[in-house]
This record gives sequence, C-alpha cells and structure tokens, in this order.
Amino acid sequence: FTGESNQGNYHIIFVDGTFEINKRNLTITAENKNVKFKESAPEYTYVVNGFVRGDAFTADKKPAISCGYDGTTYNEQYEINVGQGTIDAHILKNYDITYVKGILTVGKITLSKPGPIHNIVFSGQERHGVDPNDGYSVTNYLVGNPGVMVTPIDAGTYRAVVILNNGYTWTDGAGQLEVEWTIAPRLVQLSLSDTSFRYDGTVKTVTVNISGTVPGHVDVGVSYAENTLSATSAGTYAI
Repeated sequence: FTGESNQGNYHIIFVDGTFEINKRNLTITAENKNVKFKESAPEYTYVVNGFVRGDAFTADKKPAISCGYDGTTYNEQYEINVGQGTIDAHILKNYDITYVKGILTVGKITLSKPGPIHNIVFSGQERHGVDPNDGYSVTNYLVGNPGVMVTPIDAGTYRAVVILNNGYTWTDGAGQLEVEWTIAPRLVQLSLSDTSFRYDGTVKTVTVNISGTVPGHVDVGVSYAENTLSATSAGTYAI
C-alpha cells in the first residue's frame, strides 16, 4: 500500500504465495513421404506446432528423425520416427512435447513381362530361355514333365515359371507368368579326309573330320558296311 494518509488505518499482514507457469504444448509431426523401391530414401522432415515468442530449433539443437527403409528389403510402409534428439534444454523445460510418427510409403518397381529368348542352340552348358532380372525368379520344367524341375542343358522344349520378387509388379498387374522356350539340337558336320586310294595291298583307313561339336560330347568311330575290320581290296565301301 502507498500513501501516508492510509497507513495509520491498516495493520498490514503479508502472506507468501506461489504461482505456476505451466509448460506449453508442442507437437512435432514427421511428414509422410513416398519412395520407389530400390531408390534412395527421401529427406525426412517434420513440422512443429506450438512455439511462441521466437522459440525455434537450431541446426545443432533439434529433434532426431529416422526410418528403417534402406532400399534393400521391401515393405509397403515404414514408420518415420521423430524423437528428442539434441533439443535444447530451454525447449524441454518450457514445452510438453508430443512426437507424432509419419509414414513412408514404398512403391513397387514396374517390369515389362519377359518373352522367350529365341535361337538357343545346345552348348553343353546351362541356358536361359528368359532374361535374368533381380525382379523375379525363374524355375524351368521340361514340357510334358511339369512336376520335375530341371536345369536346362539338353536340347528340348522347356516351360519357365516366372515369379515376381517382393517389391516388383508387372505392367498389367498380373501374377505368375509362364514362358515356353526351346534349346535346339546342335548341327554337327562329318566329312572324310580321304575318299580315294590306289590298291597297294595295304590296309587303307580314312579320317572323319567333325565340326560343330561340344568338346567331349561326341565320339565317332568308323565302320564298314561289309562288316570287315580292314579295307585292303579294291572296291567301294560304305562308311
């Protein structure tokens, strides 16, 4: 109280009291993002609601934000998490903070359906009738024997079952794909080195030249239609 005229009329007692400043609500929300599978993660961001009187985060005093997506494992969605990080003590003291997760949505990679590879010829090694791709797996069966999975080496007609891996889709959205393809027999040419001799009483032999074979796959012997092991007399022989 002030004023001399009033001081004599009152006996003043001062009673201590308290008052409270409650924390202000602050909401930090991770923003939703989108990415295509296998692509690099987007920049994760957040929005803040509730700051007053110029309060703000700084470059080195701010929330932490993270996500489990790394481009190697496909899930349709991942949580984007936001947390305390390195938020300044002044902010923590004066604000009651709520952290709200965001969602990263991962889009599938779109593939065109593969067709059969043509003009495949027996080579003695495994062949592929469908172009390999990280987006699908291929299992081969001989046509006419659908229950037995095979490694396609020998000449024949095969049925390739193509199944998409996680994170991939066909352009038309279909599922399993079947492709029929063929390994053609290899053309082998045989020719004789010598076809004419003059009789001199000795055994005559001829050499068979082979071209177009796979090494180690063809062993050709020579025999005569007359069922004789030697050809010494003049005459014509069928080989």
